[in-house]
Amino acid sequence: MSDWRTFFDLPADAGARELKRAYAKLLKQYHPEDDPQGFQTLRQHYEAAQQALSAAAATNAEEQTQAGSRLSEPAPAPAQTVAAAMPWEADIAGILQALKDQREQDAIQRLDQFVQQYDHNLQAEDMLQWELFAWLDGQNDKALWPAGFVHHLVQTLALHEVAGRDDVMANRLQLYARRDHRQESGLSDGDYLHLLNREQKVQQAMVQIHRVWQQQGEQAALETVNDFARQHLFTAPLSRKIFAGRLLRELDDYFPGPLPLQLAKSLNEHLDIIALRKQWPQEYQHYERRLQAAEITQRYQTLLNPASRSAEALVWKSLYGITRLQKFAFYNPFEVFEQLGMAENAVLECEEEFIQFELPDRRAWDDVQAWRESFMAGDLNTLALTEFDFQALAARLKKILLITLLVGLLNGLLAAGMVAVGGSWQTNWWPAVFPAMGMGLYLAFKSSLYLWLRYGYRPVKIFRLALKSRPRARLAFFVLMALLSVLALQGNEIMARVVSVVLLLAWVAYAHYEQPYRSLAAGFIIGIQLYSSEFFASFLACVAVATLWSEMIRIGLNYQMLERGISWQMKTRTAYIVLTVLLGFLVRFVVDQFH
Repeated sequence: MSDWRTFFDLPADAGARELKRAYAKLLKQYHPEDDPQGFQTLRQHYEAAQQALSAAAATNAEEQTQAGSRLSEPAPAPAQTVAAAMPWEADIAGILQALKDQREQDAIQRLDQFVQQYDHNLQAEDMLQWELFAWLDGQNDKALWPAGFVHHLVQTLALHEVAGRDDVMANRLQLYARRDHRQESGLSDGDYLHLLNREQKVQQAMVQIHRVWQQQGEQAALETVNDFARQHLFTAPLSRKIFAGRLLRELDDYFPGPLPLQLAKSLNEHLDIIALRKQWPQEYQHYERRLQAAEITQRYQTLLNPASRSAEALVWKSLYGITRLQKFAFYNPFEVFEQLGMAENAVLECEEEFIQFELPDRRAWDDVQAWRESFMAGDLNTLALTEFDFQALAARLKKILLITLLVGLLNGLLAAGMVAVGGSWQTNWWPAVFPAMGMGLYLAFKSSLYLWLRYGYRPVKIFRLALKSRPRARLAFFVLMALLSVLALQGNEIMARVVSVVLLLAWVAYAHYEQPYRSLAAGFIIGIQLYSSEFFASFLACVAVATLWSEMIRIGLNYQMLERGISWQMKTRTAYIVLTVLLGFLVRFVVDQFH
């Protein structure tokens, strides 16, 4: 085949690039299915031309090596020199061998590695196309046709764009389309090229939207989607179908974390995703569950800020890993348990998607479930026993004590100075007494707080949990409180004082043992009760009865409402106290009427 230059009408200095273009042009004339004999002749001349050019390249490399090397070391062999000059030949040979062995996925991986390694190397790309087209053109057996590899090749090298301005490439893609399995589905050559063009545009659009979302945020990505809509990308039914299909199949690849809900809804408005429900049922169901999970995140986002301190906020903060139930001093663990059940019901339909994509770490979910199991089992060592820093509190008390002594000393010096100027202790006692009393009360308050947290909190909590886990003990407690209430209202002054103290302590133990400030307030009322007048003691006894029972009724109503999915909390404590006092007056009035 020495006349290959004449056959391809090439000049004497023509190289591989010119041969490739000439060969592609003659493919129009010698189509393998229309003219098998002519195509065979074309292939023979083409192979002869390849061998001749390879031999010429080896000869030139050998001559250059001999002319430039007068060194003591022997010159490398011509084949080694050519291999060193064109390292991509071995990679191309590996791709071809994988195709010949019908290892299509291996060939696709090798192609991706080649494109990544020799990016922007025109010589390597030309050699790749030359060798691949030469091999693919000779494959007439449809059973051995690597349809997936060809489709990936067209997408990777953007050959459909070349076909739009190069008739040779368009003719080649039409040839490949006839052999592609898509032809069996009824697609014509023109439809196949149109499909490739649409798929490439959709791929570019998805990549651009994803890149803008990562770099500039969701709002910028929404603007990008609107730009594509103005370019009529979503107008054609074929483009919408391709875009929706890729979004369903590759949703987790593009959004491996929390789903940008507004962006997803915007794409959903432009795409007819529901039309693919029957074609990809599992992918569509997964897509719907991810949308539900993202809506849950948006719905409860306001509860995740530091200002939210309700039981509901605590549960959602724990689910998102912001805090942990085991280390949080919440007000009422029973209420938190109910809120946790409501949260689990909210994510029931999309639980796996919510845990995998919306939560930053699955361990937070596991921690919450562990707390829930411990609560149901009544494990006192695992439940949220508040972790106070007693050393820091003790150090603060010492500091307060020193400040109090210092202020008292300064007040004493001030009073002594005023007496020395002219006067007596009887007329100048108030500058020293009032500041000292203020500091003393503050010190007493902090000391009481420390003692309560250090010695009173844990046993009272154990008592409360014991009432929860033992229905008989809880019933006995209610009966005892009822008897004490009758004694407080019907007994004499001493009985009213003593019993009201017991009722206030029961109120603290039953409802507010997690809140030390309310416990101290109850202690303050107890102090007034013990040293007040007869009328005031009788009135405070009524208040104590009203406080205890109204609080127990509130807790009972709260549990009943939570079981029915209604969240009700008494937010305004001032209004609650006013109602309690008014109820105390009402109780006192009823008692006076009976007397």
